[in-house]
Amino acid sequence: MSTRGLKIIQDKYYMATGLKHDLSQFRNRRDQLKRKRPDLRKLQHGAPEYLDQLEEMFHETAVDGSTAYIPEVEEEEEEDGEDDDIGDPSVGGEDCDAQHASFYDSPKSSNTRKRSNASTKSTATSPPKESRSPMINAVTNYFNRQSEKDDVTYSIFRSVGASIVKFTEDKRQKMTTNVVADEVRRCQQLALDCGASKDSAEMFAC
Repeated sequence: MSTRGLKIIQDKYYMATGLKHDLSQFRNRRDQLKRKRPDLRKLQHGAPEYLDQLEEMFHETAVDGSTAYIPEVEEEEEEDGEDDDIGDPSVGGEDCDAQHASFYDSPKSSNTRKRSNASTKSTATSPPKESRSPMINAVTNYFNRQSEKDDVTYSIFRSVGASIVKFTEDKRQKMTTNVVADEVRRCQQLALDCGASKDSAEMFAC
């Protein structure tokens, strides 16, 4: 990060907290965080492309290492313990032969079988799949609501526009009627000014 970037961080930090620190303090803290969390360098250019797959794989699953299990290791440790007992010189010959026979002839313990089945089941069972992430659903719902609002607004404007057109047409018709009446009265007055009487044909012709 350049000095300009550190200066921007210094200004933003002061605006958020009201505390002032030197650039050297921010530089030292940056170096500490780099050494402490080098894995975060993968996210410096944004989220990984496979983020949706990770969300689908680990949906409603807490991965803390407690569920990790390798059955081979535990079985080997149990077998090593049994070998030590067989090789113990304090055990008699007949007892040793009996232990050998029981060791090779005995079936696999139910506990081991249960652990293997549980491990296989947990590995083969995939987490429930989500059709869409909550963020995508939220954005989709937002645009749907906006579309509905736009439709309502368009209907309102259309109704208002139709009302304005009707009002304008009515006003134009009234103005036309008034203009014609004024013209008729003007013609009648001109006829009277020219000497025609109110009962003459010239008066009614106007």
